[in-house]
Amino acid sequence: MLLVGLLAVFLLAHDGIPLVFVVTTVGLVAGVALSFAFLPLRQQPTDRQIARFIEEQAGGLDEVVVTAVDKSEHHRGGVVDLLVADAIRAAGGVDPQRLVTHDSMTRAAIGGAIGSAIFAVAFFFFAPSASRAINVVGAYLLPSFYAIDVTPGSIKVREGQPVTVTARIKGIDGGVIPSITVGTGEAARTARMADSAA
Repeated sequence: MLLVGLLAVFLLAHDGIPLVFVVTTVGLVAGVALSFAFLPLRQQPTDRQIARFIEEQAGGLDEVVVTAVDKSEHHRGGVVDLLVADAIRAAGGVDPQRLVTHDSMTRAAIGGAIGSAIFAVAFFFFAPSASRAINVVGAYLLPSFYAIDVTPGSIKVREGQPVTVTARIKGIDGGVIPSITVGTGEAARTARMADSAA
């Protein structure tokens, strides 16, 4: 999602309110996706799920462990005790390496490392856009904290002569590109100023 957001920033929303909209949307969707990804970690597996996992991974237990768990949850007595004892004997002969194999742990570790690396790289490239979006929000909500330095200040220019006007807003870093209006009344012309790294 961060990579998609980065592409949207490059293609559609370089600055201003569109940048804030893209960053906010990407942040919310990425946060929700991450929350759903970690949600299963809050839910511990039930005894029946663990028993089913042991049966499926080990094989050859003929539902002994699952049956013992099911019966012990709802009934008590001699027959249930015998079932539980039989399940313990059957599960005791299972090699733990068959339940959680070295290959499965290796695949999980590699998958986790790759996923974490991709997330870190995407976050690294998306972070500057998010920072610019925060500056834009700050410029709109707290304009008194930002000072605009315009050069040259008051200047007289001969008709037809070019003049370069530079406006710098410290802390915005290209997040807000101002417009300049020349003339007054019906003769006024407005143009969007060009972003510059200088």
